[in-house]
Amino acid sequence: MRTKVYDKIFNDKYELFFPNYKLQKQSVNKAIKEVKMGRVKKANKLIQPAINYLIKKKCKKIILGCTELPIAIFAFKSLNTIKSSKLFLDPNLILAYAAAKKNKN
Repeated sequence: MRTKVYDKIFNDKYELFFPNYKLQKQSVNKAIKEVKMGRVKKANKLIQPAINYLIKKKCKKIILGCTELPIAIFAFKSLNTIKSSKLFLDPNLILAYAAAKKNKN
């Protein structure tokens, strides 16, 4: 959020929403910390209020912009489930596929 990397890319065509300050601090930041400490199940529970907030805001896609967030959400899911997600965008997975595709060419 601080770097505004997604703002620079998406703001012209999409309206971006972020969890409010309280949710960012109590849900997202704590979930990130829990992943770093290896407590992924707790992180998954902590991130849910932020996800629910964005869904209530009618967000069609949620960008998992920190490397820990996909772990918090997808740690116990199959790769097929992750790839077929209609709601979440995992920048790491997108980057990996783009790099693999470029490497093939």
